[in-house]
Amino acid sequence: MSDTGRISNEAVPGSEGDHITFCRICSVLCGFVATVRDGVVTDMRGDVANPYSRGHHCVKGPAILDVTYDSDRVLYPLKRTGAPGEFSRVSWDDALADIADSTKRHTATRAEVAGAISAPLLSLYDRIRTQTGSTGAAMLKARQCQGCRIELYGNELSAVRNADPHEVVRCENCGRILVRTAESGL
Repeated sequence: MSDTGRISNEAVPGSEGDHITFCRICSVLCGFVATVRDGVVTDMRGDVANPYSRGHHCVKGPAILDVTYDSDRVLYPLKRTGAPGEFSRVSWDDALADIADSTKRHTATRAEVAGAISAPLLSLYDRIRTQTGSTGAAMLKARQCQGCRIELYGNELSAVRNADPHEVVRCENCGRILVRTAESGL
């Protein structure tokens, strides 16, 4: 501790003692003090000196220790080898090569599908995709937008239900293009 009674924020990561940190699980970023013993974080408690959270936090922050040190935590790449739940360990190089190959195939498939979509619709999709940082369209399943998981009700549901099947309809909540199918619940 420093002469102000505050824990030093100049401690070397992984060194013994208390370290000022914050929870990264959500956007609130609650302040914590992590206690390290023998290279392992043994305690996470709210940092009462943090000007934002003032020692308050939800249950997720301290529970991260259970996730971090869980005996079932995956620490290396696994590849599915058969039925669900059947995996074998692979090297990082093999895993990254598989991901690169899948990405290449996905990019080629996307280009092929995109070639069959009108330029204005593709432009709208790309604009929404850029805005959301995700996808520009989402399936409407059982009256729920699969992009934002909000269920459509009332006027919004009525507008989608009554729209021409070829009309582009968007979720009022997230702005994604709604893909309507037999499972849409309309």
